[in-house]
Amino acid sequence: MAAGRLDDGSHPVFCSSMLNHAPLGVANYIGPRLAGQPTLFLVWFTWAMRKERQVLRTLTAQRLYRRRHPEHRFVFMCNELEEVALFRENGLNAVFCSHNALADEETFKPVPGVERVYDAFYNAMISPWKRRHLARLVPSAAHVFYEF
Repeated sequence: MAAGRLDDGSHPVFCSSMLNHAPLGVANYIGPRLAGQPTLFLVWFTWAMRKERQVLRTLTAQRLYRRRHPEHRFVFMCNELEEVALFRENGLNAVFCSHNALADEETFKPVPGVERVYDAFYNAMISPWKRRHLARLVPSAAHVFYEF
């Protein structure tokens, strides 16, 4: 569960948020097992959290959770500086740390000897909140997508 202890004795738990059914990530599931133990949940988002209602949902979830477990703390790792500001304005502890910062560059490598055809790939759902328009800045981009 936790890799070790922080200087203050907290167990750090790194998790992603599942906004609709578990806005606090695994804290929603394992928090009771860590009751009475100082725990720090580092919660990162795999999508944009620009809407005030999303932030208020997270704030409400944290308040309800901390009534039961006041010894647990949360740091929300936001993908954009604007999100950090919105979270902080609403009293949530937030830092700027894009989920892409945690991607392992060693996982996918070009095959030696194969000519590169595209400069970038967009591989995601087609949705209004996705910033596909950024691909127009890439000289040669391939788009692989799906929609519900």
